[in-house]
Amino acid sequence: MITESTHGIPVTRHPRVVIVGGGFGGISVAAGLVGSPFQVVLLDRSNFHTFQPLLYQVATAGLEPDSIAFPLRKLFAHRHGILFRMAEVHRVDPARKVLLTSIGGISYDHLVIATGSTTNTFGMADIERHCFPLKSVRDALELRSAVLECFEEALLTQELAARDALMTFVVVGGGPT
Repeated sequence: MITESTHGIPVTRHPRVVIVGGGFGGISVAAGLVGSPFQVVLLDRSNFHTFQPLLYQVATAGLEPDSIAFPLRKLFAHRHGILFRMAEVHRVDPARKVLLTSIGGISYDHLVIATGSTTNTFGMADIERHCFPLKSVRDALELRSAVLECFEEALLTQELAARDALMTFVVVGGGPT
């Protein structure tokens, strides 16, 4: 039972489950706890969930970013017992059962870490230096901008080898993208 109210998270007589991460894992855990005897607090540094399987569509100008980003507050707005707070977690204090976050300390009875993955270039310096990661809407928009700029430049380039170079792209990775 949590006895203090912090950051608009009410005092509860129910055990508190704090979920760090509003991706597929975090929202699946939160959705699975709807109607349970827990107070669920979902934390993410962004206030939206990104449907990552369609990031390539944003990167290739097939979709706009708002087509694949959904507000986390709205997702759980009508679900009693599930709260969302936008915060970045800096440290976990397991002895005190407290998360130290950008909005202050948040205590928990149970903790779920569902922070997702990061781009892995497997130590290949050239790839790390020259690639565009594709894990977020911001990444997709940066990639889209770079590709469109190449197309614009290629349109005005008369020399065929230079035009071919501007229109040549290498995809690194074996995922759905």
